[in-house]
Amino acid sequence: MRTFVAVVGSLAMLSCADGGVPVNPVAPYSPAPSPPFFSVSGTVRDDAGRPVESARVGVAVRFAKAGPHFDTTSDALGFFSGRLPAGNYDLTVRKDGFREVARHEMVVAGDIESDVTLVPGVRISGVVRESGVGALAGVTVSAFQGSELKLSTTTGPPGVPGSYGLQYLLPGTYTVRVVKPGSAAHEKQEKKIEALIDTRLDFDLPPQ
Repeated sequence: MRTFVAVVGSLAMLSCADGGVPVNPVAPYSPAPSPPFFSVSGTVRDDAGRPVESARVGVAVRFAKAGPHFDTTSDALGFFSGRLPAGNYDLTVRKDGFREVARHEMVVAGDIESDVTLVPGVRISGVVRESGVGALAGVTVSAFQGSELKLSTTTGPPGVPGSYGLQYLLPGTYTVRVVKPGSAAHEKQEKKIEALIDTRLDFDLPPQ
């Protein structure tokens, strides 16, 4: 007895002497639908309400090396936008001469607007070393304008040995002074610097 298969429409029939026997049809492949994407937008302004152009805007899942995200810059009106699927995201906005803004766990469940205000501020940072010794911990680092102390800190650890960060200062010109612990007031080193954006300033002290 000979057997053959006949396909009629989407139904396969197994034919033999006793007649056709239906065979289960093969369902067509249907890819899983893509998740919906939503608009995430906003306007970046300074503390006087003026739009900030070319601010760097990033939105991503915190600590994730991959996954949905977008990076963009604000336009001449301070506007930025991107599209993301539903989820929780971190938003960061950076612009030279301004303090960084970070917003955590921003919930995207539909189209949202998130406006940002940037406040002027710069960071002066670096490492203090002593010749023949290396990086120094516990050194006092201070920023002055004229005789007025603006900000002071000490070098680490933790983090990079001998490192310091003066955060945040208004953009401008500063005298940065370093003094080792236990040193006399005259045993100091000073450098004058114009810090209009985040600036690195290292010190190499002579041996004592």
